Amino acid sequence: MVASFLDPEARTGLDIGSNEGALTCVLAKSGLDVLGVEMNTRFRDNAEILAKAMKVSPRFEGRIFSLEDIEQMEEIDVALFLSVHHQLVAHNDLEYANAFLKALARKTRMQLFFQPACILRKYKKQMPFADNDVSAIIAYFFELLEEEFPYRGLIGFSLNDLPRNEPLRPMLLFSHKPIQPHPGRDIVGLINETRKAGRATHPLLRKL
Repeated sequence: MVASFLDPEARTGLDIGSNEGALTCVLAKSGLDVLGVEMNTRFRDNAEILAKAMKVSPRFEGRIFSLEDIEQMEEIDVALFLSVHHQLVAHNDLEYANAFLKALARKTRMQLFFQPACILRKYKKQMPFADNDVSAIIAYFFELLEEEFPYRGLIGFSLNDLPRNEPLRPMLLFSHKPIQPHPGRDIVGLINETRKAGRATHPLLRKL
């Protein structure tokens, strides 16, 4: 989904909560100078291995981005903020997490890919919607960022099996240009390359 909708003119990227680096490497493979931020050392080490296998050179840092960090950083073209917002709520509160998201939006020149969690337990019961009420969730975040981006859209869903009572998470795209997929990219080839590199480098995927 990210590769399909990624603006071909984008040159810089930031992946907050980059996990094991798959999407960070996808951005790098698409020509972006990208930074992945991940506190988990094991995930970050696996991301570095994956990047070498895919012959790309994203940067990875083990740190926590604060609201002040976001407000002071340089603008970037593309931001990924996937399945992190609810963690900020859990460790701080809803007001802080929303302020962080809005600050990140103001620093993003082109596109912000955003994925919220969909159950109250993930948000420590601080969200004004019922479990898996996707329409309410989308409406909530569209309204939250309506002043930052003129274009907003749901571009798909990703499967989620942990926990089982949250089977899907929506992928939202906020943009300063009309939202549309960009033809000409070999998306299937990119997916296969990432999967192949992951199987070659990841200790669990080697068994598949």
